[in-house]
Amino acid sequence: MKAVILGAVGAMGAHASPELVASNRFEQIVIADVDFAKARQLAADWGLPPEAAVALDASNEAALRELMANNPAVVVNALPKIFTLNVARAAIATTNIKVIDLSSLSPELRAFDREAQNAGVTYVAGCGSSSGLTNMMAKHGARQMETVESIEISFASFRSIALSPASIHGVFWEFGPDSVRGYVADGRYVQVPLWAESKEIEFPPPYGRLPVHIVPHSEPRTLSRNLGAKRVVVRGTFTPKVMRLMRSLIEYGFFESGPVSINQSPILRRDLIWQYLAQAPEANQEPQWGYALHVDVTGTIAGRPVRRILWTTHPSAEQPGWSGSDAWAKCVALPLVAGSLLLAEGSSTGTGIDAPEAFLPGAPFIAELQQHGLLVHETEA
Repeated sequence: MKAVILGAVGAMGAHASPELVASNRFEQIVIADVDFAKARQLAADWGLPPEAAVALDASNEAALRELMANNPAVVVNALPKIFTLNVARAAIATTNIKVIDLSSLSPELRAFDREAQNAGVTYVAGCGSSSGLTNMMAKHGARQMETVESIEISFASFRSIALSPASIHGVFWEFGPDSVRGYVADGRYVQVPLWAESKEIEFPPPYGRLPVHIVPHSEPRTLSRNLGAKRVVVRGTFTPKVMRLMRSLIEYGFFESGPVSINQSPILRRDLIWQYLAQAPEANQEPQWGYALHVDVTGTIAGRPVRRILWTTHPSAEQPGWSGSDAWAKCVALPLVAGSLLLAEGSSTGTGIDAPEAFLPGAPFIAELQQHGLLVHETEA
């Protein structure tokens, strides 16, 4: 089998790629990245031949199509989200190919679903932590249920606000006042304001009990469609330090639309704080890193009410490869690895563009994930 990894040595790709190499399930792996020098160096570090590294300009769809030629078993997209539609169009033009992506399922990407079906393309979107692993935990929790009454997803994302330039925008999107957030109830999307309908969740050590808040994620729409869940809501939190900052920024008007003047030059308020956070060392410092997920599924089996609670744990910071930012990054990258391996080996059904639960099997996904150190636990109430 052949795997092509796009953005293979970037922030997430650098964690997914060595896991795929170490799996020993591919006869050939191509690692493509705009940073060709780094790709060549990491190819050598991972035991790949020099020709495995390829320079990639992801804005060039012809270059993407060339990489997808010759029938790879899977194309793994770890590129930044701005290139997602380029990858989807290239896959559709290539035809009969399987792609898996970290970026969540946007309406713009979903709009290519019919074209992907006609081209024989399976495009798994949003196979990170949340969305991604959360979807598969929900699918596994809903197994054998005749009706799925509710799915409540909660996450605790413990990383700095400025892990990368894009990560600042990610926090602004999750907990900024302008994002559209809500949940699905009986097929209808119910929009709510920021901080509405919050609750507390007991996450496993070292995270503990934390308040979580509704976020603008894709899981409510996809899980209600693919699993028939009557109600789906996603709540989350970052570190207490990050959450305190976001509340203060909102309170002091940093997300208002009007600019301020700095040395007689206008600048948007949120751009001002983004520039500061991108440069301040304090914005990239956190004592604890990692990711915790909690999924609560209720429904019926043979007319009997059933409730399953699933949660994740990962190795401690003392374990090699799980200290500092590596712990958070691996929790995002490993679901991409598990999904990639299942796709490559033919453990998927259907074509089109959708979230992981539409194509991938629940139990094998979780079993594959656990081989890489990220564990999913379950109890039935």
